[in-house]
Amino acid sequence: MCRFLLFFMALTFIFTTSLRSLDHPLQAEDVKKVMNDILSQHVNTKKLSEVVVKHSFKQYIEQADPQRIYLTQEEVKPFLNMSDSEVKKVLQDYEANRFDSYKKLNRVIQTAMKRAQKERSNPDFRDYEGASFQEVPGFANSISDLKLRQQEHYANFGNSEEKRLGASNKALILKKYNEKMLNHESEYVASSDVKGSELDNLFYMHLLKALTKSLDAHTSYLSDSEAYDMRIRLEKSFVGIGIELDKQDKGYVVSKIIDQSPASRSGRVEVNDRILKINGASIENEPLEEVMGRLRGTKGTKVDLLLSNKQGSIKSVNLTREDVAVNEGRAELKEIPFENGVIGIIKLTTFYQSDLGVSAERDVKEAIQKLQKGGRPIKGLILDLRQNSGGFLSQAVKVAGLFITNGVVVISKYSDGEERFYRDMDGKTSYDGPLIILTSKMTASAAEIVAQALQDYGVGVIVGDKQTFGKGTIQSQTVTDGQGEGSYFKVTVGKYYTVSGKTPQELGVKADVVVPSPLSLEEFGEEYLEDRLSNDRISASFRDSLSDIDPGLKPWYLRYYMPTIQKKSMWWHEHLGELQRKSSIRLANNANYQNFLKSGSMTSELPSTALSPEKSDMQLAEAINVAKDMSILESKLHNSSRIALESPKKNTSTSGSEGE
Repeated sequence: MCRFLLFFMALTFIFTTSLRSLDHPLQAEDVKKVMNDILSQHVNTKKLSEVVVKHSFKQYIEQADPQRIYLTQEEVKPFLNMSDSEVKKVLQDYEANRFDSYKKLNRVIQTAMKRAQKERSNPDFRDYEGASFQEVPGFANSISDLKLRQQEHYANFGNSEEKRLGASNKALILKKYNEKMLNHESEYVASSDVKGSELDNLFYMHLLKALTKSLDAHTSYLSDSEAYDMRIRLEKSFVGIGIELDKQDKGYVVSKIIDQSPASRSGRVEVNDRILKINGASIENEPLEEVMGRLRGTKGTKVDLLLSNKQGSIKSVNLTREDVAVNEGRAELKEIPFENGVIGIIKLTTFYQSDLGVSAERDVKEAIQKLQKGGRPIKGLILDLRQNSGGFLSQAVKVAGLFITNGVVVISKYSDGEERFYRDMDGKTSYDGPLIILTSKMTASAAEIVAQALQDYGVGVIVGDKQTFGKGTIQSQTVTDGQGEGSYFKVTVGKYYTVSGKTPQELGVKADVVVPSPLSLEEFGEEYLEDRLSNDRISASFRDSLSDIDPGLKPWYLRYYMPTIQKKSMWWHEHLGELQRKSSIRLANNANYQNFLKSGSMTSELPSTALSPEKSDMQLAEAINVAKDMSILESKLHNSSRIALESPKKNTSTSGSEGE
């Protein structure tokens, strides 16, 4: 089965509703079917083992109670300390599509969540004065300890909401807290919104999530809603009518209308309109996920909305579902004046592409062209990948290719030893001046490909946290290739390496000039994940042997590709000491920067005028300073070259080199 290769790392660790459409409810026999498909592709594990089974119970518990506020140590102990014979019995049951042990664990979780719901109804629970919650690694030793944790968990929420709603709104705060907790608990416990058949479906979904998560850190089974969100992030488009909803006390309200969408063009849907019915059916008390599911559908189909505006007037609107482009999260360009030119800043948060012609490469290229046509020379360029967690491999190769002529960008290696080479082959660059790749510990996957490849070739300098996230694995996925067949997953199929033969796996990409963010103090990254793959190295490919090219095609490559292959430059590497020294002096003398590190805030809005260090993104501000240093260095190089050309020839043996 053909799969699109995906380099993506989800970095959101919060409760999310993961309801799956009952159009394709999961059954017991689906578990082994899906797992067989995943195991057939997995880089290491080809069959379910005792180790995976043991780990899956831990993962199942982790999914249900990540903050240790539902379960006690006594309740989880039988599942975390299973004997060899018990594990073998689970494997035997698995082969027969029986999951009795997992169902037993699920019943324990259901009982624990009902207990928590009962505790929240206790009048004493409403008092959260002076309490504070801190996550702890272990489970509660007693019910009384557990109740204290639940009280403290509510206290954290209450103290935070008081700042927004006021201390007099404790009843509303408790209601919102209950809604938040029930949103998670409804995936396990029956409610008015979730009936028995859906609970069965959710049980098998949680089981698949636990089993897949036990294979490695990045293999995972996705709910329909998770797959839908992932597709939007990667393709920057979806089929729908172009509205965003907010659940309020009075019901579901339109919070945003996307430009050029069916809703926008109709002129009849307004922000703050309340949705009463969709296709004639009331949506009162329905979960948000179900409501969004009603709005989604096949391109060209109709949606009938019954709306109530702010004045209470009722209106009926008929819309046709279409492809809707999503501009949020696409490349953003900002300019900073410097000397007689500008320093450009391109922020890219994912590597996306869609059938609508939207792509990361196109947006970055257009941003560079806009700078070039602005009438002032580009003194430096910053590619901000700090919040970029990955995306499509093809787009990572193409974005890197904007800064090199020809050459290998990435090599993927699979469990059978097969290697595939991904090259930039257009023979030209969009920009070849001073280039900074700004990174953080959140920079992951495809973003690490771009950062490390440009560092390998010496065309850019990496500025940021000491290292990036460290995800060097390849995932095949069924989300964007149309082959999900009702089940969506991503599975680790191999590891990637850049042209130097290095992989960022586990260790990350090292910064040339370390400018820490608040994340630098956190234990965050691949090295802290369980079941991660180890770091290794393969041979470098700067000279590109074309070993994977069909002999009949090699003459073309030798004639059109090899003559303009990107040479590895050492020029910026030779000047790193100066760049590092100047940056460290600035940071050491900048008290505001130390406050920035303590703030816990990754970024802030960049003013359109000159940067104000006291109020702006301090890490970006220092990256701009490094870009200025690079621009000055490059100017000195050009002046030296011009003087050398104009000076009389001398009979000396002195020589210099800008690169290889």
